[in-house]
Amino acid sequence: MKQIAVLATNNSISSDLFGLLDFFEYCNVLWQYQQKQQATPLLHCYLVSPDGQPLQLKQGVSLAVQPHRWQEADAIILPPAYAYNRAQLATIAQSSSGYFAELQQAAANGKLIAANCTGTFILAASGLLSHKNATSSWFFKDVFQSLYPDVHLQLNKLLVQDGKLLTAGATTSNANLCLALTEQLVGESFARQIPK
Repeated sequence: MKQIAVLATNNSISSDLFGLLDFFEYCNVLWQYQQKQQATPLLHCYLVSPDGQPLQLKQGVSLAVQPHRWQEADAIILPPAYAYNRAQLATIAQSSSGYFAELQQAAANGKLIAANCTGTFILAASGLLSHKNATSSWFFKDVFQSLYPDVHLQLNKLLVQDGKLLTAGATTSNANLCLALTEQLVGESFARQIPK
């Protein structure tokens, strides 16, 4: 079973967190349906927090996180966080900075690391996108370029992969990101069946 760790914070967008959990659960349902028996799930997607404590999201929702060595996951996702202006975008990385050193190590170990929308600001702040191709939300283009001028933005693309790093555009592009991760973790044939 492949492990997918979602590095969430209290500022993460709840629909994106639930969307990630749901998407990979749909993959497991399809897999078990195809096997026509009680098959071991393909993917285990789980949430982690910087301090290991339950997440307290903006909507008043408390979400349990999994105490897990997320650095050993097969794929790591940095989900979007609420940020709508330069000051907020410049500071969202602070809530995730506890992840950065181990993200660097995970990248050095060849792990898949993905982000979309404002999650790409967190990935850029970690230093992993330095001199790499990436995309993000077009709406924040000027802010992104001023904060991270060494990232080669390709905002005309919905999804960009540079080595083991995957980035996607605005928040609704997370389905494309999930499909790309599924293709790499499970295979192209299986991934093509999910949108159907």
